[in-house]
Amino acid sequence: MSPILRLQRTAGNQAVLRLLSDHAAPGFARDSSPTPAAEYGNVLPGLEAITPGGTHEQEATRNEGEVLPGAEGDLTNPRFKGDPQLEACYDHQRLFSYGSRGDAVAKIQSGMTDYFAAKGEENPLPEHGVDGEFGSETRRAVVRFQDSVGFTGKEVDGVIGHNTMDKLDKEVPADTPPDVDPGKEKPKDPDEACMGCKPLAKVIKKDKNTTTEFGLCDDTFDVFNTGAGHATVMPGCLALPSNTKGVVNFSAGTAGSPAWQTKAKIADCTFPPPAPNTTTPWETGFIQTLESSTFAASYDNNNFVSVTNKDARDALTDKVAAPWYDDKGNTFGPQDYPTFPVINDTPNVSFNITHPDTTKDFLRSVCMKAKFNIWLIINKRGVAPTPTNVDFLYHWSITMDHTYSLTGAGAHPCNISRWSAGGSQSLGNKGPGKGSATLVWDKPHAKTSEVIDTKVKANPCSASSPAKDSPSEK
Repeated sequence: MSPILRLQRTAGNQAVLRLLSDHAAPGFARDSSPTPAAEYGNVLPGLEAITPGGTHEQEATRNEGEVLPGAEGDLTNPRFKGDPQLEACYDHQRLFSYGSRGDAVAKIQSGMTDYFAAKGEENPLPEHGVDGEFGSETRRAVVRFQDSVGFTGKEVDGVIGHNTMDKLDKEVPADTPPDVDPGKEKPKDPDEACMGCKPLAKVIKKDKNTTTEFGLCDDTFDVFNTGAGHATVMPGCLALPSNTKGVVNFSAGTAGSPAWQTKAKIADCTFPPPAPNTTTPWETGFIQTLESSTFAASYDNNNFVSVTNKDARDALTDKVAAPWYDDKGNTFGPQDYPTFPVINDTPNVSFNITHPDTTKDFLRSVCMKAKFNIWLIINKRGVAPTPTNVDFLYHWSITMDHTYSLTGAGAHPCNISRWSAGGSQSLGNKGPGKGSATLVWDKPHAKTSEVIDTKVKANPCSASSPAKDSPSEK
């Protein structure tokens, strides 16, 4: 560990920044949206660069050793008091700027909204409201607040530091929002003070003279659909007694929503801060593999079809460059940090309404059983990723068990109202690093390695035998 990083971990970010202040480059940017960070001048949430002649809030933090008005003690406004991040900001330990996120940002947004409402002025956040994301709209609201409370010139910088936090504490109406807990203590963990969260997992990366500590702030999924799934009749599938042609698709999750989706909630501490309008040397992205799967269909007269797979790499197409879930430059592919990667999947399977060999035995039930593994990795940008040169920040496993049954004697498979769904999916093992699941880096690919068997003699779903009667128009 370098002396600077060691100082940062033990004494806090501002001690390091004061040490570097005479030579530091302007701040590093985190962009919580897919918009390129360069468009916004690279602003690190909670860590603006502190340079001679810097902004109002930067200077206030750089001169932390001086006794400034209101620089001692705690916040007094009950809607801010006791929040670890806001108290740290008031005590010159961190800043809030473009890309910051979380409950503390939401409290700042709520406070500014109430401040302008009390003055009879228009809402400063008309588009996104109080969403806990410090984006362009919030930055404009901060500038407006700073101007409103009398800041001038470089003081109006759109950054929340001690001086702006002091004004928020004094000027915002003191009504306590329901989610404020005045009993919270200030952060004691150096990572929490630096990243704005207490990370669940950490990876330290070095490039030339820069050290970056990545942390995962939250491992929950933005969307995780535990519903029973749904069936969809494909075009041309007609519920007529004489019709033996058509296809029904079966999907996990509910219609119109992915089975799972998440945007990686990554934070970092980087020293020294890189120059403005520069990208970082790192990329982050998701890998997904299919550990095992059995998708099977039951037809009249004890006829079955199974589609099985095992230990295969999963990606949107078999053309996606290994090991990623999607190609770089696409929404679900690897992203140049500080843009965060996203993964999204809805497993599904389609079966003919009659058995492909007999062409007269009708579809009666379907099952989807599978286990998926997901990893979030960090790679050196421009370097081909391999299992040994990337860092595994976190891993998850997902188990899926869905069943679909055609209800009613003689019901036709093309009658969508006759399909009922059961089962669900669940998150299994998760945690820091690689975990113990089998990693499939390149091949086989799930879309080309599946085994289709139309000669199965027993029900792969272990369900009761389907009815033998022919479908009627119902």
